[in-house]
Amino acid sequence: MPASSPIRFGLVGYGAWGQFHARSIEQAKNAELVAIAVPSEGSRQAAKNDFPNANIFDNHESLVERAEIDIVDIVTPTANHYGVARASLEAGKHLLLEKPMAPRLEECVELEEFARSHGKSIAVGHELRLSSQWGEIKSIIDQGIIGDPQYVLVELSRRPYRPGSNGW
Repeated sequence: MPASSPIRFGLVGYGAWGQFHARSIEQAKNAELVAIAVPSEGSRQAAKNDFPNANIFDNHESLVERAEIDIVDIVTPTANHYGVARASLEAGKHLLLEKPMAPRLEECVELEEFARSHGKSIAVGHELRLSSQWGEIKSIIDQGIIGDPQYVLVELSRRPYRPGSNGW
């Protein structure tokens, strides 16, 4: 692919986070949202209205087989990550996955090994992973300032909280 060609994205999932990813791709330099796959008719219609130039599919298999894309961006419920990711890698696409990468460690390892052996990249979107706050917390723990943590509770701190597809 020539350096001047945009990176072509296929998006799987068009819920609240999928819509956010779609807008982010659209606003990024040298990126193009080429295709969106989503099973629900209502979400497909919303995607058509929001991105009239994108090809809209009702399943990820059609997207990875038929769309001219470089990267598949997977923004679906966690239970679907492995199947969509594996099909995308088998179709020769790079991946951007929302966290977690897959429901089971063995699936994560398998995806990583498959990608590596086929020259493909996987990126996992993890908000705040580079936040200085977490580095400072680790430093406080490492210094023994608070002793050995016995329990950690991390809660969703944004409102309004919206359950995902089918109540997950």
